[in-house]
Amino acid sequence: MSHYPSTRQLECLVAVADTLNFREAAQRLNLSQPPLSRHIKALESLVGVALFERDTHSVHLTEAGAVLAEQARKILHDLHHGLDDARAAGERPMEHLNIGFTQILNPALFPNIEQTLRAQGNEVSVHETHDTSRRLLNQVASGRVDMAVVVAQRSLPNGLRAKPLFSEPLLLAISSDIDLPAGRLSFQDLPNIPLFWFKRLCNPPLYDLAERIFWEHAYQPKFRPKPNYREALFAKIIAGEGMAFLSESLALSPREGIVFKRFESTIDNVLKLSFELIKREGDAHIFLGACEDIFGSITPHQMACCTA
Repeated sequence: MSHYPSTRQLECLVAVADTLNFREAAQRLNLSQPPLSRHIKALESLVGVALFERDTHSVHLTEAGAVLAEQARKILHDLHHGLDDARAAGERPMEHLNIGFTQILNPALFPNIEQTLRAQGNEVSVHETHDTSRRLLNQVASGRVDMAVVVAQRSLPNGLRAKPLFSEPLLLAISSDIDLPAGRLSFQDLPNIPLFWFKRLCNPPLYDLAERIFWEHAYQPKFRPKPNYREALFAKIIAGEGMAFLSESLALSPREGIVFKRFESTIDNVLKLSFELIKREGDAHIFLGACEDIFGSITPHQMACCTA
């Protein structure tokens, strides 16, 4: 018996995690439900823990399932690009780019960089790295990542330069089972449940900004450590264990069991995240300039249209 899951098992895990519905997941994979259920059961047996909580009405990811689903997406993405690179290796030389994206943003906000560059006649393979802004800065500085979209920094390590991109407000992400007033919210409208939050070291600019805004509005939330993986965070929000303030772009990909709510203008206009594109000074990679143009084409107005 293999100690590792098959790619089909990982595909089944991701499909059910995305839809939280076995029938819809089976349709996506062109399977009937019994084989899909067998793949999930076999994967749970291999891992040794439950990946989903199921009853007659709903399906929810467990925390273990959320963590594994996040990793499964990365594995399948890397495998897809690895196969493409292998096929291309026998044809003609191909340039490679590794582009980083902060986990705070929804990747769906950006166009497919590889497809865009190839449509311009370029032979290029693009690998995406999704991580915290702090780790991405270190990876760009060390050369493991060519450029990265990160939360705007107060200062940069030597040898790096930044190009401002755009800003977006933070929205409330909360279980759809919790009643809230209609329209935009004030902090006083929020329920008395924990707020998933992060350590200051992870994002000092946002931490300090939020602390000032909380003080100005006399808001004293009960903080709970924010899970490292987005899927784990979503699972806890759906279960009603807490709420979170997340970037507007994440509302581009709705989740069953989660609603996104905007804050009133006095909060919405200031509780924002700014993003920038980081690269090494003097890096003359042939496609970095084209990538800068692609990223620079995303504006707050376009984002507002996407999230309306």
